[in-house]
Amino acid sequence: MHNITIQYFDTIPLASSLIITKTGYLFAPCEKGNHNIYKFIGIGVDDKDLIVSDANRNISDPVYFLPRLTHNLTLIDEIENLACITDIKVEDLTGEANP
Repeated sequence: MHNITIQYFDTIPLASSLIITKTGYLFAPCEKGNHNIYKFIGIGVDDKDLIVSDANRNISDPVYFLPRLTHNLTLIDEIENLACITDIKVEDLTGEANP
């Protein structure tokens, strides 16, 4: 039998991907906002209360967390996102009257 342990790290805006560099930076290109560059200042070893393991809980019980300010990351730079999609139109290319 395998156990899964999950630890809450930090909350950042919704990103399309996460890029972690060897020099300790995190690049998070956000879907609906500016792209952010963070520097790691911690690895979350002090957050023992934010660890969830299936070894000591009922698997059907939901797990909740409250987003918080970043404790392990610090914002270094913000790149303005100029290509945010705010509207989309779909054409009926097949002529089925169901775009």
